[in-house]
Amino acid sequence: MIKLVIFDRDGVVNELIFESNKFRSPRSVSEVVINSNINNLMHKLVVAGIDIAVATNQPEISRGLVTQKSLLSINNEILRILGLKFNFFICSHDDIDECFCRKPKPGLLLQIIEKHGVSVSEVIFIGDRTIDRDAASNIGMRFLLFRSESGGGIFELALPNGEALLLSNDRVFDWITKL
Repeated sequence: MIKLVIFDRDGVVNELIFESNKFRSPRSVSEVVINSNINNLMHKLVVAGIDIAVATNQPEISRGLVTQKSLLSINNEILRILGLKFNFFICSHDDIDECFCRKPKPGLLLQIIEKHGVSVSEVIFIGDRTIDRDAASNIGMRFLLFRSESGGGIFELALPNGEALLLSNDRVFDWITKL
């Protein structure tokens, strides 16, 4: 039985910002746009009694592009728009710091599991990048890859035989709650 779903923040809960031919995290409250597919899923999970949390790398803090105060404002805006209460678990380190909490290392996920008092088998992590998948894989956690191309939402589950099971936004809630 799944008791907790962990979401990556940028590219999953909120939309990424496209600037200078690349994607980046929002750097101000005015740039926050919530992914409607994930919004609906989060609300359904909470109503079903499943806890949610967010694990996010935020190297922009170490790089001096975002302050801790701005990050707190952005996270509070996400909570306000969603109308939900959950915790953000944040790694503010950069790649060169080689910390244990920065995904693809599993430190953030382990912090969340400990805080919620659940086992790895009772958790699913939803992310949009290889580093998210690797963080989950490093501790044997189930992982769903979220792809939001064309404004839709497709979830991809890697199967042991190397194939992928695609779940539409409508089916992912049912799949999670039947585990």
